[in-house]
Amino acid sequence: MRRPLRWLGLCLGVVFVAALLTPLGPFALARLIEGDSGEWRIGVGGQSGALLFGYSLVDFHGRNETLGLEIAIERLKIKPWSWEVELQAPRIRIDPVVATSDPIAESPADIELPIAFLPDFSANAGRLDWHFGETSLEVRDWNARYRALSDTSGLLELVLLELDHLDPLDSLKLDLMLSTQRIDIGRIEAWGERDS
Repeated sequence: MRRPLRWLGLCLGVVFVAALLTPLGPFALARLIEGDSGEWRIGVGGQSGALLFGYSLVDFHGRNETLGLEIAIERLKIKPWSWEVELQAPRIRIDPVVATSDPIAESPADIELPIAFLPDFSANAGRLDWHFGETSLEVRDWNARYRALSDTSGLLELVLLELDHLDPLDSLKLDLMLSTQRIDIGRIEAWGERDS
């Protein structure tokens, strides 16, 4: 009886080590998150790297019909040892669905941001299309960077370039201080078409 248990333990150990040290881990992770997950439909075009040393998910896309939210990321790079995430060319499209009930009345009054669990991240060359009613906002190029300042606070820097439909504003830079209970605006810089 002990011999089969040893072989089973050895086989499971080999599979676990292979998942951590080879591309088998990111492949299994991509297959695990793909498909329908609650209200989200998620797809992954490819993957590379190893779970232990860092990996990438290529052509990552998700869609939530209930929220009217569609996300596509050219490359999602995850570095577990430094607790960092890089998003290359993220595209976000928001077409809010008209709610039949008041979502504010149904939502909890106190929302806590999980600051202690957020990894540092950066997003480059993003695109945003946000449609609400007859108004729309298009950002052809945006960059974001988040870094934790402590277990309870962090700094989010947003740079929105090539804004459309917000005349005369062309570009906007925001520094947001995040804590578990608040989001404070630290600094705002705006550029218009007449600014040089």
